[in-house]
Amino acid sequence: DYFSQQDYQEAVDIFKSIYNLTETDYLKRESLFLLARSHDQMDNYQSAEHFYRIYLNEYNETNYYDEALYNLGLMLNKAGEVEKSREVLERLRREDPYSEYNNSQVYEILNK
Repeated sequence: DYFSQQDYQEAVDIFKSIYNLTETDYLKRESLFLLARSHDQMDNYQSAEHFYRIYLNEYNETNYYDEALYNLGLMLNKAGEVEKSREVLERLRREDPYSEYNNSQVYEILNK
């Protein structure tokens, strides 16, 4: 509810608690992704990048993997980390070439 109401700080607190306290894999995975998204929405780039990278390293065969690559790539570009952004988006293109996230924004960043 907090995330959907754009109360991202409250969402961060809840997702961090869930991530740290649960042993249930899908809850850990979902809370980690939403923890990264919440930080991303608040422009906390360093924290968002940290949690996105944990997600990408631990859950590379899951439902949000391509979305996490996409979000991280766009966020890094927005933060002025152009080379890191390109590396992540090239990884998205290479690892999941048919993803819906390989769109015009990815193309634009990679072809600057």
